[in-house]
Amino acid sequence: MKAYTKPKFFEQIGRAMLGRLLERHQGEFTANNVVLPDTNLEDPEYYAALSRLSARKPGFPDDFVELLFSIEALSNAEGKSRLLRAVEQGELQIERIQTATYADLAVQVLLADPVLFAQKHDETRIAAMSTFDYHGPAEPIDRRSMFTAPTDEDVSRIKADFDDWLGDERDGEERVTEIEKLEMEGEYSFLIRRGDSFLRLPTVEGTRFSVRHLRPARDVVVVYNPERDELRIHAKTAREKRKLRELFGQRRSVDGHAGPGD
Repeated sequence: MKAYTKPKFFEQIGRAMLGRLLERHQGEFTANNVVLPDTNLEDPEYYAALSRLSARKPGFPDDFVELLFSIEALSNAEGKSRLLRAVEQGELQIERIQTATYADLAVQVLLADPVLFAQKHDETRIAAMSTFDYHGPAEPIDRRSMFTAPTDEDVSRIKADFDDWLGDERDGEERVTEIEKLEMEGEYSFLIRRGDSFLRLPTVEGTRFSVRHLRPARDVVVVYNPERDELRIHAKTAREKRKLRELFGQRRSVDGHAGPGD
């Protein structure tokens, strides 16, 4: 079980939106024997009880903890701007939009359209990455009229090829769990979640010290800009970057011409 380590954040969501969020996930709580605080408690007591629940193990189910971290990631000025654009495009109805806190707004969008919320969270994860390798022609070439975005079948082939490469690299049993394709401001982004190398990490649970042997997840990102015929890659090693450049160069189609990866 994971624990949510920022219980004060619940106060930023507020009782109204928090109540609706918890109600949405009541089935998960019941299945995991999670008993929520009495809603008749006054605010200070209610938030304190919720904080104790979030911090202990077992507490909230892992999926709900991940959701809380996603909400927190979009609860800032940049997240609000991204969500408001999504609200306008999706014509979502948001309550008290002028006075909503960052967290309040994030939860409202999540409740109104979970798929849209997940997309905006993925965009935020990509935008937060600051180191990319750039590949493209010496002089930018506008290929927007010729470019055909990779299909879902193309993405599946890329995943399979990358999985094969990870096996050849002796990178363990775990492979790529997913590749999410996003279009943002004329660019095509591919968010790849893969298993990283095993780690042994010291952990403390209450008064008990232990060492966990685990494989953490790691995000890899590939972005293609057809306006400049430019490929950008955020990855960990030079070999991984070369492989991704090769795979995405092979799979993308521009009137039969090879991409910047070839």
